[in-house]
Amino acid sequence: MPYDATPLSTLTLSELAATSKAEVRAAFPSIRTLSDADLARRHLLLGSAIDENGCWVWQRHINAGYAFSHFRGFTTRLAHRVSYEVFVGPIPDGLQLDHLCRNPRCVNPQHLEPVTQGENVKRGRAGWHNKIKTHCVNGHEFTPENTKYFGDGRRRCLRCREVRQQEISHCHAGHPFNKKNTAYRTNGTRRCRRCHAEYQRSKYKRVAFQCESVSP
Repeated sequence: MPYDATPLSTLTLSELAATSKAEVRAAFPSIRTLSDADLARRHLLLGSAIDENGCWVWQRHINAGYAFSHFRGFTTRLAHRVSYEVFVGPIPDGLQLDHLCRNPRCVNPQHLEPVTQGENVKRGRAGWHNKIKTHCVNGHEFTPENTKYFGDGRRRCLRCREVRQQEISHCHAGHPFNKKNTAYRTNGTRRCRRCHAEYQRSKYKRVAFQCESVSP
C-alpha cells in the first residue's frame, strides 16, 4: 500500500531525520516490484528534507534552481512536476505549476498550484518586482493614459513607444516619415502612406488576376 505522504508536512526536521526515512523504506520494501508512480513517491520522499515552512526541500541535483532528477516512466525530470502528478493528479494542459512557498527547490505537492504562464510570471519575483514599479526605465509614470496592458500581465510605456517611433525617420522600404507620407492609426502607431498604396495596388492586381483565371 502506498505510503501516505501528507503527515510528512507536519514533522519537524528532527522527527524527519529520526523516523521518516525508515518509514518510507518500510512502506516501499521492494523497488523492482514498484510501479512507476510508487517508485517516484519513494524517490521524492527519500530525496527531500522538510524545513520549518513545511517545504520538501530537494537534497539532490539542482538545475537552474529547481529540483531535478530522473524518474522512471516520466518524460519530465523536474521533480516538483512529478511530485504533483503522483500525489495529486495530472497537470491540466496549458498550465504551469506555481510554487506558493516561493521556494523552487520544494517538491511538496501542497505548495504547488496549476496556473497560466502569465499568472505564474506575475506571481514570480520578476513579476512582483515589475508590478510595484511606478515609472518605466526612462522615468515616465505608469498612468492609465500612458500604460498599455497585455493579456499576460505585461505593461508597456506608451510615451517610450512614441519616442522610439519619432527616432525612426524612414519606413522599412526607405520612404521618409514626413507630414505628407505619414498616417496615424487609432492606437497611435504610424503607417507609411506610400507603402500602403503600393500594397493596395498589388492586392487589386491579385484579385483581378484571380477573376480572369476563373472566368469562362
